[in-house]
Parts: sequence; C-alpha cells; structure tokens
Amino acid sequence: MSDKEVKVTIDGMTCPSCVYKIECEVSDIEGVKEAKVDLASKVGTFSFDGAKVTAESIVKKIEETGFKAKLI
Repeated sequence: MSDKEVKVTIDGMTCPSCVYKIECEVSDIEGVKEAKVDLASKVGTFSFDGAKVTAESIVKKIEETGFKAKLI
C-alpha cells in the first residue's frame, strides 16, 4: 500500500452543496480513502492509495464535476 495525500485548490465553490458534491464524487474513485474540502480556504485534502489512483486523476474528477482545480 502506498498511501499518499494531496492538496488541491478548488475554484468555483459557492456553498456547502458544492463541497458535498466534490467530496462524494472524489470518494467514489477506487483507491481514494478520504476526501475533505474546506469552502472557506477553497482547498481540498485527499488521501489515496497511490497504487490505484493518481493525484492528477483526482484533479480531473473535480474538473469534470464543474470546478477548477489545481495541485498545490
């Protein structure tokens, strides 16, 4: 197991529903262990198994959900 953590800046969130949507969508990716998004700081912290998923695929999923995302 290669546990990793990545922080991502997320633009376009306006309310707690946006946070919930991102957390749910990213949590559905196989290998993602934890997804926490902070609306105030516009930063998401994601823990994942590096053998199953990449940081880039997490960013891509956030963007597919309708938000702008960038690795910190």
